[in-house]
Amino acid sequence: MLVALPPNIPAVEVVQTSGMSAVAQNLDDMLRGISKHLRDSVTLDAGLHSALLELEALKAECAAPNWDGYGANALDPESHMLAKSFLENLPLGIIAPSIAADPDGQVTVEWYKSSRSLVSISFDPVGILHYASIIGSRKANGSEPFIGSIPRVILDLTHKVPA
Repeated sequence: MLVALPPNIPAVEVVQTSGMSAVAQNLDDMLRGISKHLRDSVTLDAGLHSALLELEALKAECAAPNWDGYGANALDPESHMLAKSFLENLPLGIIAPSIAADPDGQVTVEWYKSSRSLVSISFDPVGILHYASIIGSRKANGSEPFIGSIPRVILDLTHKVPA
């Protein structure tokens, strides 16, 4: 079951600090604690919890080569870890994506409403997010590094796919 916040309540995004001082680190720890507490809420985060469970099931299902019967590579452990970190860093209240494995062994997450409203992201084992989207008549694609926080361009695209 996917649960989203009502349309009048925006998704909550916890921003990671780049500060190095003890105060900055304490603030970062407090924000992470608050985020974890909010994520434990079934109302706010049930969809993302389900997506994480789906990712773990995918890991088991695609662990061996040829999992699809057509010669697919086994799921890459680094791609899996990047996808897990990505999901854990999504803002609260965002609609959870679908999770899939590609024949090359990479994990893909996708927000799909229709053939004219979708965002797809693949997790390259070296830490690069490859994305493609169609929102109405606009298309966008590219690659962004993933270093613990989701690039703004990708977050913006995911918010444009209607629930």
